[in-house]
Amino acid sequence: MNGDIFLPTDGFNIQRSDGTNWYPWGPLFPLTDPTLQSLAWVNQGGATVDTSQGSLILTAPAASGLNQRIYKRSAPATPYSLTVGFMLTWGIVSGDPQAGLCFRESGSGKLHTWHVQNDGTADYAISQKGNSATSWSANYSVLTGFSRCGAARSGVVWLKIKDDGMNRICSYSSDGVNWIDFHSVGRTDFITADEIGIFAGSAQTTYPTIMNVISMKVS
Repeated sequence: MNGDIFLPTDGFNIQRSDGTNWYPWGPLFPLTDPTLQSLAWVNQGGATVDTSQGSLILTAPAASGLNQRIYKRSAPATPYSLTVGFMLTWGIVSGDPQAGLCFRESGSGKLHTWHVQNDGTADYAISQKGNSATSWSANYSVLTGFSRCGAARSGVVWLKIKDDGMNRICSYSSDGVNWIDFHSVGRTDFITADEIGIFAGSAQTTYPTIMNVISMKVS
């Protein structure tokens, strides 16, 4: 019945019925079911995805060197955006664990990533260029003290990438509703993206990086 509430014992979301379907709804934020996206791997290696808990849990295993385990799809026609809310679990040691969103050029494998990263002492959000899932190129821009922007790893990290037909834009939020645009670059700078997705990378031999995606919306 429309308005019915379901409280699951094996998931992260309260769910609400519209009379036909159940939709995740918080408990703090309206969410978009991440398991409905049809995604494919790039550089999967030993990475896994688990959707049995009502979210999309991407686990990147411990690895030596940069290995971005990418879960991607084709980009829609411009203008479009990819908005993701997720929680992180990783070990705080050297090796720069990271997780976030990406634009990808399928022909070359090049990337523009917008992600959270830790250097062993602090969290950063970085708009970055990559030659591939295993080869870093250069930073566009780095947001230091990212946990002070309402994105501490103990809570939900909200990131968004957008192509408005002229620029690629990287934004962050503390609630998934109100956004700050952090970095913008021409949409054909370094790559012309025809794919978008999420990724996690361990880049350390001790601990995995676990990205628990509770909301994913393409619009």
